[in-house]
Amino acid sequence: MIAANLAEQGAQVSVIDALHVAGGATRRALGLATPSLNPAHVKETAQGVQRLTHLATQHGVLPQACRVLHVASTPARADALRLNGLSLSGTQFKWETSPSLVPSGFGGGLSVNGSAVLDIGMLTTKLLQHRGITVHTGIEVNQLEFHEGRMMALAAGYTIRASSVVLATNAYCGLLSPYLADSVQFARGVLWTSRMIEANPISEDDDADDVVPIQMPLIADNGKLTVVPGTDDRVRLAAWQWDESLGSAPTSDPTDDVQQFLSQHLPHLAQHTELWQNSVTTMTHDGAPLVGKLDGEGRVFYAVGLGLYGLAWGPVVAERMTELVAGPSARL
Repeated sequence: MIAANLAEQGAQVSVIDALHVAGGATRRALGLATPSLNPAHVKETAQGVQRLTHLATQHGVLPQACRVLHVASTPARADALRLNGLSLSGTQFKWETSPSLVPSGFGGGLSVNGSAVLDIGMLTTKLLQHRGITVHTGIEVNQLEFHEGRMMALAAGYTIRASSVVLATNAYCGLLSPYLADSVQFARGVLWTSRMIEANPISEDDDADDVVPIQMPLIADNGKLTVVPGTDDRVRLAAWQWDESLGSAPTSDPTDDVQQFLSQHLPHLAQHTELWQNSVTTMTHDGAPLVGKLDGEGRVFYAVGLGLYGLAWGPVVAERMTELVAGPSARL
C-alpha cells in the first residue's frame, strides 16, 4: 500500500523482496480487516477498513463484509470486554449472548460491524501492478549505504540506488534501532489452515447441540486466538503468545491453543488440516503502529508494530509514510 500510494503521487518505486510478492508475512495473514477496540484508535482503524475495502473493490478483489465477535476466556476478561464495548459509541458494537452466535464456554461476546475478509495476497499483487512500480523478487538486501546524497540497497551482485528507502522488517526491527527494540512487543504465533470445505461443514454425525459453527470471524482475548472463515472456503486459526522478548523461552505453545479450540468447537475440521505455519510479529504497547525515520545518514524509513489490526492500519500507515517521504521525484 505504501508503494502504491507513492506511485500514485508520481514516484518511481522499486519493491525488493527476498522471496516473492506476498510470500512472507502476507502469506500468513488471515485477511481480516476489523476496527481496533481501543477507544483511542477505533475511529482511525474503522476508516482504514472502509478505505481498504474500497481499494480492494477498485482492484477487483471483492471483500466479504462481515461482523467480528470478540470473546474472552475468563469472567474477569469478559467483564472488561463488556465495559470496553459500553465505552465505545455508536451502533457498531453490540453485546451478544445468543448461543447461536457465541461458542460454548464463552458467556457472551462483543460483535463489531464494519469488518471485512479479503484475499490480501491477491490485493498485494494487484496494488503492485502499477506502471510506477518495479518489483524485484528473489533478491535479499544485505546492506544499506549512503553515498553522495543517495541511498544504496546492496544485494549479491545487485545494487539499487534511491533517494529514500522504506523498510518492512516486522519482527526484526529491533536489529535496526534500540528505540524500535524497546518500543514493540514480540509475538510468536502459529497459523492453521483447513482444506477447502463447504459453507456449513457440520456432518450428519455431529451433534448440533454440541457444535456451534463459527458464523463470523472470532477474536479471543484481544488476539490470543483468531478464527476466520475465509472467502476461499477455508477456515484459518491463528494463535499468538504476546509479551515475550525475542529469544526468551515461550510460556506456552500457541499450537496447543489451536488444537484445543479445534477439538472443543470445530471437531469436524480437526482432521481437515491443509497447512501449519509458524510466524513472528510485533505490536506496540498502545496498539498504534510506529512510522518514522531512522536516525543517521540518509533517508531510511520504517513502519512496524501493526499487530492484530494491521489491515485496518494499512491505509493509515501508507498515508503517513507518503507524507514523510519526499515528493514526486522520490525513488523508493
